Amino acid sequence: LMQKVAKEHLGLFKPHTDPAPANLDVGNVNHLEFLLKARENLQYSELRKKMAAAMIYTKVGKKMPGMLKPIGDKLQEKGIFTTWMLQEQDLIQAFAKSYADRIICEAFKETIAGKFGPVDPSLNEVLDEVFLLHMLSTIEKDMPTFLESKLLNPGQAQQVLDLNRQLCADLAPKSLGLIEAFGLPEEMLQSPIASDWVDYNAYDNQGELQTRAEFEAVLNKY
Repeated sequence: LMQKVAKEHLGLFKPHTDPAPANLDVGNVNHLEFLLKARENLQYSELRKKMAAAMIYTKVGKKMPGMLKPIGDKLQEKGIFTTWMLQEQDLIQAFAKSYADRIICEAFKETIAGKFGPVDPSLNEVLDEVFLLHMLSTIEKDMPTFLESKLLNPGQAQQVLDLNRQLCADLAPKSLGLIEAFGLPEEMLQSPIASDWVDYNAYDNQGELQTRAEFEAVLNKY
């Protein structure tokens, strides 16, 4: 799936042109969004460059005539298939993940701004906190990339970690309310290991937690 996402995105992507913040503030979601876009730009440039070189090896290798075919086969070993499927899997997965991270960021901003419907003003503060926590957590998960590419310096990276921990502490008292706000019924959150696992394994349930009739009964309740 990530390969397919990366392949489609590589062909359609237009590098972001957002200007860099004069003074990066890790508590500003717009500055954090810039970091996500800058990472995506860098990964795109690197992957495009490597695939362009692989394309040359593939084209030249395929054109090798008769007695030079063994040389052509050797050249194709450095071509598109090997590069894409074997050598650059980490970069491909990272590029696809960066795209997903950026799309989630944009969708979150649009939702808070009311693009998909009005947002109760009483929710603005907690949604802003959740959004900032999400952005900080996303950056923390790929901190080595941000540091290696010099998008963050060590001091700024530490600020990301500190603010992330502080937000977790601030949101902890609200965590149950946030979870309940999704409106997911208990029946849909159940885990076999936390309930009657003997009964769960009593017949071939095809990995489902409920029968169709039980599931429809839950839906009809709500």
